Amino acid sequence: MSLNVVVTGATSGIGLQIAKHFVQRAGNTVYICGRDEKKLGAAKIELSKVAKGSDIEIAKFDLSDVGSTLMSAIELRARAGKVDLLFNNAGVMAPPVRLLSPQGFEVQFATNHLGHFVLTAALIDLVAEANGRVITISSIAAKRGKIDFDNLNGEQSYSPWGSYSQSKLANLLFAIELDRRLKAANSSAISLSAHPGYSSTSLTSTGQKMANARALAPKFLEAIVAQSARKGALPAIEASHFTCEGWEYFGPRGPFELRGRPTKVRPPELALDEDTAARLWEVSEELTETKFEI
Repeated sequence: MSLNVVVTGATSGIGLQIAKHFVQRAGNTVYICGRDEKKLGAAKIELSKVAKGSDIEIAKFDLSDVGSTLMSAIELRARAGKVDLLFNNAGVMAPPVRLLSPQGFEVQFATNHLGHFVLTAALIDLVAEANGRVITISSIAAKRGKIDFDNLNGEQSYSPWGSYSQSKLANLLFAIELDRRLKAANSSAISLSAHPGYSSTSLTSTGQKMANARALAPKFLEAIVAQSARKGALPAIEASHFTCEGWEYFGPRGPFELRGRPTKVRPPELALDEDTAARLWEVSEELTETKFEI
């Protein structure tokens, strides 16, 4: 069966590896999403080298920009017609200074959570019609996260890792709440989550480049501890085909979930708080002026 697959942050790292997996299946159409036209072109060339009878389509937009995301999602709807798998993967990690999106949101909260919230809202009916799956990529950093509703955008105080951990906890809360709402609507679509453990990707330097700062960790440490982006993509790929009826969370099976083969893992307790999830959903709708039609 041919699949229509949408992958955000597909120009490198985990997203590129997810896209590679699906372009190697004949008949699939893979939409690679990113904000840099040059990188998207390079990714398409790289994917074309391993594609086996699949189509590769480019969708250029900036997830931190709610307007750009919404307009591109409308265009994507018309092009795709159906969405079997939506991978909410793109992210920004820990810029050392507080950066703002075009709408004035802290850039990690905007990119990692709000952008994917808007994109999913625009495509969810196409996912439902295909009996498809939304797979939202979180992080082991979510275990250290908390949702500070009085300081979501870091106006009062900004912590690079605190804001990152908050955004990745938001990914889990969103994914679980989405699955609850899909079930309540008797939809056959499923919302799932995954995290890549500690993987060697450009995400570790993207936030620093945005702020013109140095990388967070020495390359030799990453080389010793981190697994490859290809292996880091396996939990998300596992989530795309694992037999289940509702939300599950996948990550590496090794010590501290840093590396290893994919398996089901337990989310942090805060991710299971239904009141927090419902409030975050309502706040996200208000901030983005977006409603889910489910």
